[in-house]
Amino acid sequence: MSSLDEALSFVLRNEDAHLSGVVTEDSGGRTRFGIAERFHPDLGDEFYLVPREVALKMAREIYRRNYWAVIHGDEVRDPAVAAKLLDMAVNMGVRQAVTLCQRAVNAMLEFPIMEDGALGPRSLAAINGCDGVPLAAHLCEVCAAFYRHLAEVRPEMQRYLAGWLTRAALIPYESERSSGAGLALPAVTKPRELLKTDDMDMHGRARSFEDSSLSLRDISV
Repeated sequence: MSSLDEALSFVLRNEDAHLSGVVTEDSGGRTRFGIAERFHPDLGDEFYLVPREVALKMAREIYRRNYWAVIHGDEVRDPAVAAKLLDMAVNMGVRQAVTLCQRAVNAMLEFPIMEDGALGPRSLAAINGCDGVPLAAHLCEVCAAFYRHLAEVRPEMQRYLAGWLTRAALIPYESERSSGAGLALPAVTKPRELLKTDDMDMHGRARSFEDSSLSLRDISV
C-alpha cells in the first residue's frame, strides 16, 4: 500500500521544492509548506513562527489528518495514484479531487461508479481495481480538463493555465523515488509536451495562489 511520506514528498515538490519553510503572504493569507492560513484558521501564529523543522512536522500532521486520511491514502494500492490524488486534494480541495478521480476511474470501467466526491468503499475498490499506470495518466487528463474549464469560465484565470497544466501533467513513479526515509523529494516524469511555465513561481506553484483572490478549492466542475 501507499506511504504518506512518499506522497507528501511529491506534494511538497510543488508547494515548497526546497523545503525552505519560508512564510509567504498571498490570497490565502500566510502560507508555509503549502498550508494556507485561509483554509486552516485554527493554526494561529505558532505554525508560522516556529523553526522550519517543527513547522514541517506540523504540516505533515495537517496533511495526514485533513487530506491523506480523507482520501484513504493508506488504502490506495498504487503509490503513484495515491501521491497524485493527494496532490490534487491539496491543490483543489478533497471533494473536487475525489470527483475527478472517480471520473478518471470511470474512463477505465465497464460499470461506472458515482462521481459524488465521496471516497467510500466502492470508489476505493474501483481505484484499487484499476491498473495504476493508466489511472495515473487519466488523473493527469482530468486535472488538465478541470483547469481548462476553469480558465474558460473564468477568463481572468487564463494567465495561470500554463502553470496549472504543468502541475497537472506531473506523475510520481515509485521506482524513481529516493530510497531514503523521510521527506526526500521523488523524481517525477516530465510530460511529453510541457507548456511554458511563465505562470509558475520559483517553487513551481501556480501563481494563482499568490496573485488571485480565487482559490481552486472554491470551484467545482
